[in-house]
Amino acid sequence: MDESTGVVDDVAEGPSLGDLLQQTTQSTVVTKSLLTLNIGYFLLMAVAGVSLVSPTTGELVAFGANFGPFTLNGQGYRLFSSTFIHIGLLHLAFNMWCLLNLGSLAERIYGNGFFATIYILAGLGGSITSVWWNPNIVSAGASGAIFGIAGALVA
Repeated sequence: MDESTGVVDDVAEGPSLGDLLQQTTQSTVVTKSLLTLNIGYFLLMAVAGVSLVSPTTGELVAFGANFGPFTLNGQGYRLFSSTFIHIGLLHLAFNMWCLLNLGSLAERIYGNGFFATIYILAGLGGSITSVWWNPNIVSAGASGAIFGIAGALVA
């Protein structure tokens, strides 16, 4: 300590937050897997002829987008599948940028398994809310899951 100023000048450096998070969760395998699944499904849709910029609602529904009349009448899988379908390249790019940044941090904080649970439950919650709010629109995207990740980080 510098006695003239009272300031401690010999502060021991501890591990950084990044180092601690790296020790907690070695790999962000879930985030990387989700990125791969989302991008891969988008590419599959593109190879099948779906527009990269402006897919039609019919194309989105054909690939599993959330649409109340189908979802509520025996096709409940759409609540899940719709979280991997994106309405154009810009939608995909923005969601994947958010997933990469928020997901990597959240996965390191919460661990792989709990992070996967947060993502899936938040995605399903977003899909359920969408079909409840307006069952007659087509909805798709990872936004509900990503907002859930953001909420978990705030918590």
